[in-house]
Amino acid sequence: MSTRPRLSVTDILHRGLLYTLVGISLWGVVMIGVVHRDTLRRGRGMLRVKLARDRKLTCTA
Repeated sequence: MSTRPRLSVTDILHRGLLYTLVGISLWGVVMIGVVHRDTLRRGRGMLRVKLARDRKLTCTA
């Protein structure tokens, strides 16, 4: 037989709430990284477009 005391309903609800909050926090941290990487990727793409446009304007002038 187990010697652990039985958990009350409030303890189970509290544990569930904490696991939920930890999960949401981890998801938020991951999403911050995903958005950051996407922003950098789009910025690099716009920089390439701008540099190509500037080169084109310089060559035709």
